[in-house]
Amino acid sequence: LPGERIALFTNNDSAYRAAVALKKAGAAVVAIADVRPELSPEMRKLAAEAEAEIFAGHAVVATEGGKALSGLKLQRFDMANGTLIGDARSIHADCLLMSGGWSPTIHLASQAGAKAEWYAARQAFLPPK
Repeated sequence: LPGERIALFTNNDSAYRAAVALKKAGAAVVAIADVRPELSPEMRKLAAEAEAEIFAGHAVVATEGGKALSGLKLQRFDMANGTLIGDARSIHADCLLMSGGWSPTIHLASQAGAKAEWYAARQAFLPPK
């Protein structure tokens, strides 16, 4: 395992499934910080299964430790205007995993002249239909 006390920082659902897999492998998943303010019941259920505390609408703003991670600081994050709110909260963790989402590979389509289009439902640029 990558650490004994693992925290995850994410903007997507994949981290919650990873948290469950880590828990099943014997890890202590201490926190999931998600910049999204609203989470689905399914993600809340997965976090509970991983025994992880959820910090919805939060971002990692600092890490603590020298050559090894000993903790991190979380702070409320307003996605609408990109600002931090309130005071930071310390979390004891020796491992921080991050999941920034998935990026479709559209380079070849773009090089062939296709103009990528934004799909809000997937939060990604995709080749045109």
